[in-house]
Amino acid sequence: MVVNKEEEIEKFNNWIIEMDDRLEPLLEYAEDKGYSLDYSLASLAMFEEFVKSEKINFDHDYFITCARYLGEVVRKNFNGQWDLDIDDPRSLYFKRPVIINYSKYDILFSPIHILKNYTREYNEGLLLRAIMSDVEPTKFNLDEYPTEEEEPEETKEEFEVWLATMGDEPDQLIAYAKDKGYRLDYTLASLDTFKEFVKSEKINTNHSMYNASGRYLGEVVRRNYKDDWRHGTRVLMYNILNEQY
Repeated sequence: MVVNKEEEIEKFNNWIIEMDDRLEPLLEYAEDKGYSLDYSLASLAMFEEFVKSEKINFDHDYFITCARYLGEVVRKNFNGQWDLDIDDPRSLYFKRPVIINYSKYDILFSPIHILKNYTREYNEGLLLRAIMSDVEPTKFNLDEYPTEEEEPEETKEEFEVWLATMGDEPDQLIAYAKDKGYRLDYTLASLDTFKEFVKSEKINTNHSMYNASGRYLGEVVRRNYKDDWRHGTRVLMYNILNEQY
């Protein structure tokens, strides 16, 4: 499918121009319902209550406007900028408005995707966790897991074969999870959903999706921390995965 980049950018620019006009009615409506939304991080708890009380989901008339609010919270509090993810058709956020330059890491924040994750189960505190996991991510304590030296069974050649055969396994896992009602998108914020998915599906060493799950977890780390798969990383990811179940 050929995408008219100039046309998409023009639509996005108009979308930005309309921002205040779209948000003002939402803020007034929320205020009438007893919810004061002021773009602060503290307002996210009240924003979540509002979204839940109004049963706002992806099909609701106010969904995109609510996503605008979430994006503006990130932009205003962390000096980010709105941008259009238009360069890579393979991107999960392709043709979606995103926030950039809000974190020291090269990460895109997609308020539409994050809000959609929240409205799946209205998990309290998810929005703030999603934001802060990008701004101040918690590093994995690698010392808690076996290192290459502790796991001599895997040779470098075996690892290279495993890496070469990765293919689209993580994407297959995403499709499988989506059918089960779980949205996985390689973001750090998706790890909460990933953990719920692993537990609900009872994914262990005998599960058909076990290998793909370990690869997905590794891809989340690789993409968000701009790291590379290395010899011994596979063992690390599966030990972390086993801790989740």
